[in-house]
Amino acid sequence: MPSSTETKSLPAAKGSAQHRRSFATVVARVGQKVLSGMPSALPIAIKLALVIGLLITLVMGLLGALLVYNQSRIMGDQIAMSGRSMALQLAEAAKEPTLASDQLALSVLVNNLTGGGTTVLGAAVLDETGKLLSQAGAVPFSTEQVTDSLWPLLNEQLREFDWEWRGTRETPVEVVTYATPLRYEDVTAGYALVTLSRSLMNQSLYDLMRTIGVATLVMILLGFVLSFLLARRLSRPIMELVDAGRAMSEGRYQHRISERRNDEIGNLIGAFNSMADGLLHKAQVEDAFSRYVSPTVARNILSNLGDVELGGQRIDGSILFADIAGFTSLSERMKPEQVAELLNEYFSYIARASSVYNGVVDKYIGDCAMIVFGVPDEDPEHSFNAVACASLIRAVVKRLNERRRSRGQETVEFRFGINAGQMLAGNMGSRDRMQYTVVGDTVNLASRLCTYAESGCIVISRELYARPPVFKRLAAHQHRDIKVRGKSEPVAIYEVDCFIEPYNGDIERQADKIVSRHLWPLG
Repeated sequence: MPSSTETKSLPAAKGSAQHRRSFATVVARVGQKVLSGMPSALPIAIKLALVIGLLITLVMGLLGALLVYNQSRIMGDQIAMSGRSMALQLAEAAKEPTLASDQLALSVLVNNLTGGGTTVLGAAVLDETGKLLSQAGAVPFSTEQVTDSLWPLLNEQLREFDWEWRGTRETPVEVVTYATPLRYEDVTAGYALVTLSRSLMNQSLYDLMRTIGVATLVMILLGFVLSFLLARRLSRPIMELVDAGRAMSEGRYQHRISERRNDEIGNLIGAFNSMADGLLHKAQVEDAFSRYVSPTVARNILSNLGDVELGGQRIDGSILFADIAGFTSLSERMKPEQVAELLNEYFSYIARASSVYNGVVDKYIGDCAMIVFGVPDEDPEHSFNAVACASLIRAVVKRLNERRRSRGQETVEFRFGINAGQMLAGNMGSRDRMQYTVVGDTVNLASRLCTYAESGCIVISRELYARPPVFKRLAAHQHRDIKVRGKSEPVAIYEVDCFIEPYNGDIERQADKIVSRHLWPLG
């Protein structure tokens, strides 16, 4: 009789196929979670390497699962073929001993079958009623009579079923039993059972899985290395595009990508270089344009090219006219080229001085510079800045004259007229040719004040002098009253004496700084 420690289990649904079908879904979900949780700050080369490595892992995993599945099916088929063959041979050999009730012959048959190795773990012969006639080793029941639950397996067809057999072992062994009827002239005389061990197949599958696992791991590691190198090569033009984009944002429009490719990235590089050419041309146009108008006005115009219209808006600002005293007689003594060089040198320093106090050179009119304050950007200190700018220009001209005298060159003196008040600022002219400038009675009066100023003097209007930002920071005395065309009452004008500290010291230091830069000659 079999040992009481045997453990039986009837055929159950096999879950290995379901596990294999869900393998790809599990890997796909894991890959999706890995990619979704990947930090966005990772370099694109690492991201590509991870994606390619994940694909290699998925492919190798599916390939390994397929190999294990096929090998398991092949080995299962081999065991089934062997078990069925043994069961049929036992049934054929046990027909006559069973009909003759020869227990000794049956015992010899089953013992010889189970004593040949470790593959066959048991054999048994039953009569037609399911009574055990002879058995050796593992059988799927522990009584001498087959239970009702086993009878469906012992029918006219060859059957097989898996179960676990413990025997004298500590751990159960997976076995499979094959049953076939003993038929004699269409009569079922009994049943033959052969039980085989699945340990060899399981060990072979384990060795195969270990080999595939090691090979898969090596391939994955090798794949990650190769994918990282490939990703670096693929991402190199992208990183060059990033560096080029950073150069564009920093204003280095000369930067170009030299790599040439015959693919989509090559088309992108070509488009980027074309865009850089356009940005460089735009920057050059803007730089050249800002030489004719103020940089602020140039930026405003270029940023609103579709909205350039005639007209303007009323603003409160200040206007400064700086005119060379005695220019007519001076130009008669000099050649035109010398006159142009003289004007360019002085005007270069005047433009620099005007920017110190947020002034914008509106235009040069012969030997006169027209500078506006509070235009186009609003400036609450425009009245003070206009007077301070005139004082700074006067100090700069004084230092330039000293330098030119030391070189034996002609010197000039400027006179200044300043006014503040309401004026119209905007595009003046025609649709075909226009100019951004300021017009109004305030501008006209400032120009008239300049003609009444003496050499080296700064003349301002009473309205300008009465403004707190000006009145509290400088000293001036009434110069005279002038009659202005269109005004019924004379206009009182004042001449600036000096600024209070620390403004006077600031102006002197700024003048030293400007002249020390040697803005002329150019280059």
